[in-house]
Amino acid sequence: MNPIFRRHLHRVVRRPRFFWLLSAYLALTALSSLLFVGFSIAGQPFLPPAQVSMLHLYRGGRTLFWATSVLLLTACTLLIPVHAIAAISAERERHTFDLLLTTGLQPRAIILGKWSAALTTGLVYLVAPLPLTLLGYWLGAVTAAEIAVTLVFLIANAVASTAWAVFLSTRCRRTVTAVLIFYGVALIPLPLIGITAVLVGGVTSSWLYTFGPTQSMGLAALIEYGWVFLTSLHPLTTAIASEVLWLEQGSWGLLAFTLSRTTLSPPPTITLPSPWIIHVVLTLGTAAAFLLLATRRVARPEH
Repeated sequence: MNPIFRRHLHRVVRRPRFFWLLSAYLALTALSSLLFVGFSIAGQPFLPPAQVSMLHLYRGGRTLFWATSVLLLTACTLLIPVHAIAAISAERERHTFDLLLTTGLQPRAIILGKWSAALTTGLVYLVAPLPLTLLGYWLGAVTAAEIAVTLVFLIANAVASTAWAVFLSTRCRRTVTAVLIFYGVALIPLPLIGITAVLVGGVTSSWLYTFGPTQSMGLAALIEYGWVFLTSLHPLTTAIASEVLWLEQGSWGLLAFTLSRTTLSPPPTITLPSPWIIHVVLTLGTAAAFLLLATRRVARPEH
């Protein structure tokens, strides 16, 4: 076992603060999810027992599942990487980084130890609320495949966000700088998503108005590939697009798109993976790249 990984876990589990924060996080998650479900059912927090039907239970189960999933996605993006942000920068601030290099550990072992320790600690925040998330499955509103896809999606985002945090920690000499950059990059794109969606919709409408409703097969296929790829770049848009396409086509894997605007008859069909598959591949590849860059940064003699 990596000694950095073992030392980190041993230090974390002996701190009461970790368990107090975990308890507060679970209480906040449960309270937020249940209040969201209550207000989503018929527009009021609670219904008399005589008015509760299977439809209300189904609707409440799906709402609870997606409410907890959004909270868990927020935790994967903003909360889980907390320990990774200071992985290397804190060592520099405590003037212990040079001592860490003299332990004989390879730069790759140092980075993987820091990253795996932060990821393992953070995954506790992902696993702990699972019983609340599974209530939707027990109520018959969520399928097992939907839960499996959600878990893979959340774990992939946790892996990528912690790798990004470790890379920032190797680049920044002060932890506060790494924190500001990390949360700035995480939060700034949120309002840009809406602006981008409006711009893309406007450009698409103008294109159709200018060039007419018919397009070549290559252009029509490029548009389908383009919007699926663009929605896969951000976890929030990926989750929304994957859910909408699942409701339309009933598949979490390969999806069929009909190129209805072509001049061909009958219109051809292309097959694309669901946006969550593209997103997972992109995030895991990005995480591997960040870990590789962080390893090279630590291996440089001046660091």
